Amino acid sequence: MAKRRSYTNCCVDGCLNKQKDSDTISFFKLPKDSERRKEWLKIIGRPDLLNKPNLKHGSYKVCSQHFENSMMSFVNKRILIPTAIPTLHIIGTESQQQQSTSKTENLRKTFDVSIQTMDSHINILPVDKIKNASMTEHQTQTDINIKEMQTQTPVALSSGTPRKRKLYLQLQESEVKRKRLQYELDQRKIQLEASKSSSLALSDDDDDGKITRIFSKLREWQKSLKNKYKGNRYDPEFKLFAMNLHFSSPRAYRSLSSLLKLPSESTLSRLKLNIRPEIDDRIFNTIASKFKSLPDTAKYCIICVDEMVLKRHLYYDIKNDEIIGLHNVNGNITNEAASNAYVIMLRGIVVNWKQPIAYALLASTKQYEELDNWMNEVMSKLFQIGIKVMAIVSDQGSNFDRYAKEIKQVTIEKPYFIFNNHKIYYIFDVPHMLKCVRNNLLTNDFFYDGKRISWMYIEKLYKHQKEKNLSLIPKVTDAHIEPNNLQKMRVKYAAQIFSQSVYGALKTYIYAKMLPEEATSTANFVISMNDLFDVLNSSKTKSTNKNQVAFSLNDYQIQILDAAKKIFSEIIAINRKTGTNNTNKIKTFKNIQITLQAIINLSIDLKKEGIHFIFTRRLNQDPLEIFFGAIPQQGGNCREPTPIQFTRAFSKLFISNMVRNSPSSNCEGNICDLLLKGNSTLKEIKSLSLPSTQETSVTVRLEGEKDYRFDVPT
Repeated sequence: MAKRRSYTNCCVDGCLNKQKDSDTISFFKLPKDSERRKEWLKIIGRPDLLNKPNLKHGSYKVCSQHFENSMMSFVNKRILIPTAIPTLHIIGTESQQQQSTSKTENLRKTFDVSIQTMDSHINILPVDKIKNASMTEHQTQTDINIKEMQTQTPVALSSGTPRKRKLYLQLQESEVKRKRLQYELDQRKIQLEASKSSSLALSDDDDDGKITRIFSKLREWQKSLKNKYKGNRYDPEFKLFAMNLHFSSPRAYRSLSSLLKLPSESTLSRLKLNIRPEIDDRIFNTIASKFKSLPDTAKYCIICVDEMVLKRHLYYDIKNDEIIGLHNVNGNITNEAASNAYVIMLRGIVVNWKQPIAYALLASTKQYEELDNWMNEVMSKLFQIGIKVMAIVSDQGSNFDRYAKEIKQVTIEKPYFIFNNHKIYYIFDVPHMLKCVRNNLLTNDFFYDGKRISWMYIEKLYKHQKEKNLSLIPKVTDAHIEPNNLQKMRVKYAAQIFSQSVYGALKTYIYAKMLPEEATSTANFVISMNDLFDVLNSSKTKSTNKNQVAFSLNDYQIQILDAAKKIFSEIIAINRKTGTNNTNKIKTFKNIQITLQAIINLSIDLKKEGIHFIFTRRLNQDPLEIFFGAIPQQGGNCREPTPIQFTRAFSKLFISNMVRNSPSSNCEGNICDLLLKGNSTLKEIKSLSLPSTQETSVTVRLEGEKDYRFDVPT
């Protein structure tokens, strides 16, 4: 059986208060001191408890309505002071009796004075008025009796009525609320006076008032924060200010963090802005602000473009009254559901940095003219803020291949197009083309200079190594020789086939007569692809392998590129099963030649600008692939996010990439200059609204959709 809960009652004679009736009434135990306890019991009219044996002071309690506010403390909870005595609403106390007696005596004295006054007037009044005096006396006596009969109910009897108890509780609550509001008002007044005084003090040193206003706001923010860094709740405006300060100079921001209470860099990276699929000047102004913290050579950039498959899904944004998930390119919306996201990312050539800058939601990837106009407008904005776009990098998707060759009319002899009097080269992603060469070699035999290049020899080499348990090619596995669709997309498997170790193993088997002499052409092709990939994937200034150092137009580097151009201009691909000529169907051969010529010409143009070498690894779209890999992680790690999930993830990753900065940043900056420089950008960023945190439900995947990343490239 469940134990019944007991409630505390007030032990004062005549008081009906119970603990269960109200949560605003406190109950206090009787004093432990016997003398004070006896005094309390006499006052509250409980003499029956004086002689009670084994009386426990905690068994009987007095409610807070019998104590004055001066006898209670309100620090954390309501407690009594050591000298507290119940004085309010007590029945039969000596003070009330004395008060009643004094009222009666005063009434009698008033009556006696009235009679004496009347007697004194009787001696001088005429006889005919004596009757009136007698009547007045009688009337006065009657009035007094009526007044005595009409005396109100004693307080002791009426104090505990439900109406008065309710009013008393309301009065107590109103008093607590009044004190709280008064405290807040006093604090506001103090802050206002402090801000006014600081503004006046600063205005003497600055005539235009710009530094004054910003420093005053900064001081106001600092005063509102806690002394400790942990647990601070920064308002959105202060976060935007801190983010802009970080854009201006990350090193200065880290130095100021030891003096001021600033949000950590991880806090700034979690800040979200609502970035829409359209060109917004505020975004480009923010990017321009970041460039102030980077070296001058950071302005030389490439544009990486790629697409990501989305799950068709419509989401109604109540706040902005719009539907997210429709085809939307630079604000041009149609009634078709979007199935792809088209993303533009900036990548530094000299300085290693990257930043996604824009995206579009596409219902079809064949909107060439619309995308071309949008791309031109984006490049125009980039040139306006001082960024020099040197090249565009994409994969070999059919839409990008057509965009390059038909829209921009890129050829092997002219691997560039002119935009606003600027030469912009078109480069196809080198890792993507390396995979394509390997995938085509799986099903075709290549013929160059009359000699056959066949996958059959590599397969025989691997099978013999596996049977004899040899280790000439320890990294090669079944996934390299017979890859599935997913493994065909891994660059690692293709690069480990076109490697020095596979070339050495083939030459060893040919020398040992374990492979025919005609396998030499296959070995030579493997080493040619190895050297070509080393040159086009350089990331160091010094290396034991000279092909892996930065590209600087050295003679041996040019020889490798020229040899590769010659191979892919003359190579013939014959299907191994059907014997058909697939050379014209394989666009990779032509795209490799365009890319090689574009890299050579780009290096020549950069050398005229004073840049004597480049890291060719920065001329691929690996950062954009990594960005696409981070998108699903923001929304539950689903492979095909919905448009609203992509929009929110893009906005979050935009800020995250902006906060990250190259360690080679050389801008320290003066704090006044940073504050002045950052104020204009803060106004621009501030107008970007924070997105809704409401999550959308994941819809059922549409049948028939598939990811282009899992298609076998051609």
